Amino acid sequence: MSPMSLTPWRRSTLPAFDTSFQSLQQTMNDLFQDFAKGFDVLPFEGGPAGAAPTRNAFIPRLDMHETEKELRIDIELPGMKEKDFDIQLDDNTLYIKGEKAWKQEEHDGNIFRSERSYGSFQRLLPLPCEVNPDKVEASYKEGVLILKLHKTDAGRRNLRKIKVKTD
Repeated sequence: MSPMSLTPWRRSTLPAFDTSFQSLQQTMNDLFQDFAKGFDVLPFEGGPAGAAPTRNAFIPRLDMHETEKELRIDIELPGMKEKDFDIQLDDNTLYIKGEKAWKQEEHDGNIFRSERSYGSFQRLLPLPCEVNPDKVEASYKEGVLILKLHKTDAGRRNLRKIKVKTD
């Protein structure tokens, strides 16, 4: 008895299944790409939202932390100097733009792999609360830009713990 005789399908039906699965995968990829277009988020492959993926595109990563009195934003900008980027605050939106220049280096041998990213970037961050534009602190150390944005009185949330009673 042949093992193929035990399967409920025939070998001839497999290519149609493979084509259907590839079509489903492409549809899902398109869905996620379209989802990213309407927001200030990056597509999963990298590059600006809505654009085709760019090889070696530089996209700085960041962390945003909120406390009762301030927002702290840590932005990774490795290999850059203060003159390479620009930061602006307007109507509770933070704009960060700059360029990480590519440096041609001479090597004695062949380059087998290059994963470092270069290029210009621009990030727009809508802030979750109102901040005081006159009380912004910025520091840059070891490739990390740290921004501390102090909240206004209106930006501070009046959070209260609510006790839940149980029967």
